[in-house]
Order: sequence, then structure tokens, then C-alpha cells
Amino acid sequence: MKHKSYLDLMYAIANRAKALSNMKVLNLRLIAGYGCETESEAKEKNRYKDKGTLIEEILTEEFDIDTDMEFENND
Repeated sequence: MKHKSYLDLMYAIANRAKALSNMKVLNLRLIAGYGCETESEAKEKNRYKDKGTLIEEILTEEFDIDTDMEFENND
């Protein structure tokens, strides 16, 4: 996902966080089942994680926050 600016990235993260916050915890557990092959495995892996933790993990995975991002120049 390429973002044009830092503000564009922040807007995208905020929108995704809002959408995730409106989901039920069970759905978040399934989405956050990275590396799991089945729904039951994802549920078990994320069984004791609260909604905030699940949202954080999903955002980190989807936006790859741990790596440097380059933004397009609008020159």
C-alpha cells in the first residue's frame, strides 16, 4: 500500500482502526490469526487477547509500521 504523505498514512490508519473498533472481538481474533491455518487455531491463538491488543496487532501487520516508509513527492 503506497501512501502519498505521512498525513495520508495517518488517515488510513485511523480509518482502519475505526472500522476494527466496530467489529466484535471474535472477528478480530480471526483477522489476527496470522500464521494460523484454521479459524479454530486463530481463536485459540488469540483467546486471551483483549480488543485493543488485537487491533494493535492487526494495524501493525497491515501497515508494516516497523519498517521505514517512503512517500511520493508532489513536486
